[in-house]
Amino acid sequence: MLPIPKHSTLVNVRYAGFMDALRDAKALMASSERPTSIETVDDQVLLLAMDDFVWDSVATFFPEGDTPIRGINLVEFNDDDPERLARRIKAFTDHLSQDTSVQRLGYTLAQGRADIQKVYAMRKRAVGLLGNAKGEKRPIAFVEDTAVPPEHLADFIAEFRAALDARELQYGMFGHVDAGVLHVRPAIDMKDPQQERLIREVSDEVVALTQKYGGLLWGEHGKGVRSEFGPKFFAELYPSLQRVKAASRKTSSTRARLLRPCPLPSTLMMA
Repeated sequence: MLPIPKHSTLVNVRYAGFMDALRDAKALMASSERPTSIETVDDQVLLLAMDDFVWDSVATFFPEGDTPIRGINLVEFNDDDPERLARRIKAFTDHLSQDTSVQRLGYTLAQGRADIQKVYAMRKRAVGLLGNAKGEKRPIAFVEDTAVPPEHLADFIAEFRAALDARELQYGMFGHVDAGVLHVRPAIDMKDPQQERLIREVSDEVVALTQKYGGLLWGEHGKGVRSEFGPKFFAELYPSLQRVKAASRKTSSTRARLLRPCPLPSTLMMA
């Protein structure tokens, strides 16, 4: 188990659009002061947060200017030494000032666990609000865990969004820019046969897109119902993976039998 660093700072970077936030991945990760993590949310999630009471607790970290905020990256740094952490933050923000590859609206700092948790709580609540849509449509987790190399993330998501927009699907996106992982759950009415068919249609297109950009469907949460696409991604390695899985299942079954409690002899049960 790794020890938790004593001090933390969150650099809250603002953008005019979600795609700008994704395109900034390369520059954010290119700094010599590598961050611990980079979280992002899209315009849909951000607007839900802004319309909710939770925004009052974080508005100071996302000041509005002449250009509306429609994308953010939350860049976290941790260190045991507060002075070294301050130097790392200074080096990182200097790097942002010198880099002009992406237009940024500015940034603020959330320092200490209490303020950082406020920002993360806003993100978590806004993501939860995605499921409160009116009507029969509900967010469905069938393409929600794709992962591609971070340098390809913006191009990948641009095509991903185009596929969903072409079908007039509602969705929000959030995830981890540093790992190239984005979560999305399109809202679909599963009582409508035409809508239900979109599950297969969108899945097949996203599989092709993910392969195109050298990624995986399972960035974080396991294969689940998407296991059928395993052979497409693992090719000749797939039979070996099946053997490993079978051996693991056999070992688990044997362990379960060994740990199963033995029934008491009937003579003791009668005593």
